[in-house]
Parts: sequence; C-alpha cells; structure tokens
Amino acid sequence: MVRGICGKRRGRAEKKGLSDARQRKTGVLGAVVLIVFASFIGIVTYQAFSSNSSHITVELLKERKSPVLDSNVDKPLPTFFKEQDEELSTASMIEEAQQSVYTIVTTEEQGSGFLYNNEGHVITSAHVINDSAFASVIAEDDTHYEATVEGISEFMDVAVLYVPELDGFEPFPLETDQQYGAGEDVLTIGSPEGMQNTVTYGEIITTEENLLIEEYEYEDLYEISADIIEGSSGGPLISENDQVIIGMNAARTFGENAVGYSVPLYKLEEIIEDLIS
Repeated sequence: MVRGICGKRRGRAEKKGLSDARQRKTGVLGAVVLIVFASFIGIVTYQAFSSNSSHITVELLKERKSPVLDSNVDKPLPTFFKEQDEELSTASMIEEAQQSVYTIVTTEEQGSGFLYNNEGHVITSAHVINDSAFASVIAEDDTHYEATVEGISEFMDVAVLYVPELDGFEPFPLETDQQYGAGEDVLTIGSPEGMQNTVTYGEIITTEENLLIEEYEYEDLYEISADIIEGSSGGPLISENDQVIIGMNAARTFGENAVGYSVPLYKLEEIIEDLIS
C-alpha cells in the first residue's frame, strides 16, 4: 500500500519532471531565438546608424572645413566658436574699411575710390575721372562732398581728388611696399551698378600681369577671382588676412570665366605722391 502510493507518486513526479524539462527546453529555445533576433536587429541598426553617422559627419566636416579648423585640430574649443570669432573679425574689418570707401560720380562716369591719407586725398581710377575737373564723392552715410581733381596720371590708371572736409580723417591701413602672391585671400569694396559699398570675395590668381587698355599701361597687375563689374573701378582690393588695402581695382575680362585685375599699391605710391605734390 505504502509502496503503491509511493509508486503512484513517483509516476506523477516523473511526468512532472518530463513536463518541466520540456518547458525548460522550450524556454531555452525561445531565449536563443530571441537573442539571435535581437542580435540581428542590433547589427542592422548599428550598420544603419554607422552609415548615416558617417555620411552626416563627412558632410558637416566639408561644410565647416576652414583654415581655423585645420590649424586648431588639437584644441578642445568647439569649431563653431572659432568660426564665429573669425566672421565677426572680418565683418568688423569690412565695416571699418567701408568708412574710407566712396562712390565717385562725374558728369559722365561713376566709379569708386578710397581715402589715401589724413590730408583729405582720395584716389580713384583715371578713367573714372576722365577729363573732369570736379567730382562728387559720396560717403557710406550718403554724405555728399564736392572734390577737386588734384591730378591725373597720363599713363597709369590713377587719379587724385582733394576733399577739404576729409582732412584729418584717418584712412584704412594701406600696404604700399609689399607685393602679395597667388593664393592670397582678398576682398573688394566698390559701387558697381550704383550699389554702394558692395563686397566680393576671392583670391589672387596670378601676379605680374601686364595689360595695355586704351591709353593706360597696367604693369604687374593682380589677377583676382573676386567679382568686379562696372562701377568697381577705383575701389580697394583688401588682403583679408593682413586687413590692409593692397591694390586698386581697374579692369575685368568678359565671359563665363571672367577675372578681375587690380593695380598693386606699391606700383602706384610714387605716382600718387607726385600727383599730390
């Protein structure tokens, strides 16, 4: 009796053990399937994320790539802080330069010019003045000055104007000694097509270009990629890095791949001083 009862209990225990084993086996298989599925999803998700991240990173680096980034790769500061600082510096420099740049208007022509010294002398292209004895000089704040023509070069494309009201004003820094080379980052300021103090950016493509246009001889010109058009003549070419005026814009080619030409100040200084004296 006792054995019978024990035997019956053993049978139930065996059945229960078999059921538990099957459940454990089913649970293990389910866990394995779940792990494999989760691993597959994880791999696919990682690959998709990696692919997207790589693409976005490359695009952002291309968009943000600059000399500042290249020269500060080991510094912990975020790149955009450096870029903002550089942009603010350039903007401040342009704002300061524009105060010394003018629209030049005669009875027949319109061009640009800039303050040469603190004695009220403004320089521009000779072909802007032509044969005029007077010219209107218009400042950034739309103040109009009447200028007398101090002198016009007969062979170099430069003229000197005198504006009494500008006597005592300090010009934007000028570089009259140094010659700049190809690759120099530059910007131009002028009044093309009546748009006062327009700014364009580019670089010096080549140097020492010689041209003969009408009666004017151009020697050792800067060929530039910055866009200049009619009305830009006489405006300054500025070194973006050194923040000084290095040339006076004078001419351009035509067509799809048009380039501009600027006369270096080191070629003009002696002539300008002679015209003033």
